[in-house]
Amino acid sequence: MPPRSAAPPDGSQAGLSPAAALSVAAGAILLTALVSKRYSPTPDHPGIERWYRGLKKPWFMPPDPLMGAGWGVSETALAAGGYRLMRRPSGPARNCALAFWALNFATIAGWAKLFFGDRDLDGSLKDVSVELVAAVAYVAAASRVDPSAAVLGVPYAVWAAFGAALNEEVRRLNREGVPAVT
Repeated sequence: MPPRSAAPPDGSQAGLSPAAALSVAAGAILLTALVSKRYSPTPDHPGIERWYRGLKKPWFMPPDPLMGAGWGVSETALAAGGYRLMRRPSGPARNCALAFWALNFATIAGWAKLFFGDRDLDGSLKDVSVELVAAVAYVAAASRVDPSAAVLGVPYAVWAAFGAALNEEVRRLNREGVPAVT
């Protein structure tokens, strides 16, 4: 049996250790959560909370706890898919899927900053559009490397599509102007 550090026979690099892959996946969730919390409409951020509460919202907007749970569950599943991919040998297909994986986590944090922090409904719609394309691309790319990792990305892609529809409708409903921040 070759030593653990030896490259696989096909010349690709071995995947990350379980601990390293778990650290990266957990770090992606944690970093995204920290950035998102920084801009969340909570009593910790009363100006953001007042602005958000003053927005006109569509009839299909779920209650805030359900929105948070939907993102939490779908991001956790996406992180689990990334963990699986990171454990696979490095190669162009795996690395492509992981690039889309990373882009998704970056756009999650970027959306929170744009929507809540900057109150930029147009910019956040562009961000969530990139997020949705990256989510679908992740599922497609991951399916070529690890079908289970791809399946774990499907809830996130569906939730991103729902988020994009919500963002567009909030933008449309508030076209005349968003509430002033006080």
